[in-house]
Amino acid sequence: MTLSESASTSSALLPTTLEGLTPEWLTSALGVRNPGTVVEGVEIEHVIWGTATKALLRLTYGSHGDGGPPERICVKGCFDPALLELGMADAYQAEVAYYELVAPTLNIPQARCWYAGGNPEQRQGIVILDDLAAAGCSFGEPTKAFTPDQVAVGLEILAGVHGPTAGADRADYPWAAASSPVRQVADVFFTAEYWDAHFGGPDGPPAPDSLLDREAVAKAFTALWAYEDAAPHALSHGDPHIGNTYLDASGRPAFIDWQATCLAPPMDDVAYFIGGALSVADRRTHERDLVKLYLDAASAAGAPPADADGAWLAYRRQHLHGFLWSLTGPKMQPRERVFAMSERHVAAIEDHNTLALLRD
Repeated sequence: MTLSESASTSSALLPTTLEGLTPEWLTSALGVRNPGTVVEGVEIEHVIWGTATKALLRLTYGSHGDGGPPERICVKGCFDPALLELGMADAYQAEVAYYELVAPTLNIPQARCWYAGGNPEQRQGIVILDDLAAAGCSFGEPTKAFTPDQVAVGLEILAGVHGPTAGADRADYPWAAASSPVRQVADVFFTAEYWDAHFGGPDGPPAPDSLLDREAVAKAFTALWAYEDAAPHALSHGDPHIGNTYLDASGRPAFIDWQATCLAPPMDDVAYFIGGALSVADRRTHERDLVKLYLDAASAAGAPPADADGAWLAYRRQHLHGFLWSLTGPKMQPRERVFAMSERHVAAIEDHNTLALLRD
């Protein structure tokens, strides 16, 4: 089934403002998967503005079947029209498609989804999820590195996405981005105007001279993307950093924010996650074992048996992705997060001689 064939995606109008999250609309939306659900009252408890707005609601139900949605939910979508002009519409549609078409087929921990609907003409996509904080979960903070055990859990989850979708192409997932969406961001990052202002000011994190050579880094990314385009793909998270995780009561992580879902070489997710999630010392000590754990888990989940040497070479190349944190300005991420993540990713790039690999 394609997204256009999904029962939750139609020409029906979707709310585009928070005021549109009425009891009537929520009754209609939640009734798609839970017929008989009637919402009588809506209280907006908190709003988190970002590339997608997350409205945390407390609902009062007139009728509510067993196993239906909880009292406190998260409604995620575009409620700031200005974001549509930044090209975010595809991201909203991709997250709807992930939760509607892919999430139910995967055996991984993830937020429960009660509704996923999109209206391409409005360029709107809305998902309704559990309010994870209300359910006792916390969220990953990029300034605080994960433990190796937590990273192992995250890698098993990524393997649970990559394994069943190994070899995927656009015919299988026409709604997914054909490559990592970060390529669009890089077009701005690599301009001389942005680069010089960023690294010449207080928001540019420390980096070795080799990574401050704008033209050399841009060429390395071009080479990386050529490798990616030629490699076998799987459906990928696209942006699996600590800030896109939640942790259950025992501290086990899982991933959120599937807006960057794309077709990419699996090792991109793996290197980006490991490089940013572990302290430099822990990565150096544990990364080989963690990559092996991932490869075994992906094979068990349906991926073809991996060539260990080839996978390690790809892992070393893919660390360049993490350098985009060093180029991230304070309007996109807080400075303390950028500096923490940049330190880890830059160390990984240097340790693996990534620039030389891509230059050769």
